[in-house]
Amino acid sequence: MEIGNQIFIAPRPNARQRTKNRIREHGAGGFKVRDIVEHCDCLNGAPGVLLVASDGWLGWLRTEEIHCYQCSFELASLATFTVAPLKKE
Repeated sequence: MEIGNQIFIAPRPNARQRTKNRIREHGAGGFKVRDIVEHCDCLNGAPGVLLVASDGWLGWLRTEEIHCYQCSFELASLATFTVAPLKKE
């Protein structure tokens, strides 16, 4: 995953309620990646990703709290993203 990529995510079992809420409230159309950092001040220094939802929401989520269903392998090594194939319908 790189800045500008469109991704779909799900909360990991260890995710905080805030992360779960943001994904539930804004994630139906996926997110566009705006930035990726190893230390995010607004997340108490945790690795984070700045996302923009299709409904206009913009915010940071902790990378260790999300499972990325559509992203490239480069980001998987940066933090704790897990890459999984998309479900085909």
